[in-house]
Amino acid sequence: MTKALALEWAKHNIQVNSLCPGYVITPMNEADLKQEKIHNHITKKIAMRRFGEISDMVGAAVLMASNASDYMTGQMIVIDGGWTAE
Repeated sequence: MTKALALEWAKHNIQVNSLCPGYVITPMNEADLKQEKIHNHITKKIAMRRFGEISDMVGAAVLMASNASDYMTGQMIVIDGGWTAE
């Protein structure tokens, strides 16, 4: 969807990029991710061996919102601690 929309809207000078987080601790899932069985099952598959935090997304979000990304479109920035790298 990111790439399709980027191609469609580029002619209007609208960039479309997406942030693709891995497991990130939020108030909604915090109790579940703190359960030892769930925590261990998931973190053993993450290269960095930890869950992400909302603050881990800030740098990429600021990049995409700034003029520094004016020539960037159709990109998916994956922030998953290495989950998809393995």
